[in-house]
Amino acid sequence: GQMIEQQIRDRYATVHECSDLNSELRRFLGNDFAHTFEEILSKSKKIWPGGFETDLYDDYQLLSPSDFGFHNTLLTKDGLKFIDFEYFGWDDPVKLTCDFLLHPGMVLTNERKNIWVRRTKEIFSDDNCFQQRLSASYGLYGLCWCLIMLNVFLIDRQSEKNITALEMSDIKAKKLEQLEKSKKMLLHLNEFHKNGLPYE
Repeated sequence: GQMIEQQIRDRYATVHECSDLNSELRRFLGNDFAHTFEEILSKSKKIWPGGFETDLYDDYQLLSPSDFGFHNTLLTKDGLKFIDFEYFGWDDPVKLTCDFLLHPGMVLTNERKNIWVRRTKEIFSDDNCFQQRLSASYGLYGLCWCLIMLNVFLIDRQSEKNITALEMSDIKAKKLEQLEKSKKMLLHLNEFHKNGLPYE
């Protein structure tokens, strides 16, 4: 739990540094995001199994590709082949479960998401705390994704000096689009905070 919290704090600080030129981003981070973060973090700490600061035993971790998706695969005659293992490593299967549900590139119906959660719970049924960790960490991983979607704001000012007016217009449009996506994700996380995990 503590590692996810630190990742959120680090990402927040990085994006916040770039918010001085965008009042809408600054308001979103300072008001909406910060408030939701504190609420979700407080609840996560209360329900985290075995203590929020405790590392997950190796026996409950799995080798995970982490950044999986069709953007990192090739279709061959034998099926799909993963080609990007940059973030591959040992991890909590709950993170894999959450990332699949939350990744902005995954356009899945609630029915498909329910199937995913049901099947992962079956696969990891020997892990008695899987469901508890899923409920405790879903909101935190969602907050990470809110911030990842704002990476477009991290273009450094030196690079901006070399960008044409047309490119700058495209970047501004992309920033607005990503901010709206992040806001939408935050609304989803507020619903989760009030009503619990929306998937079986």
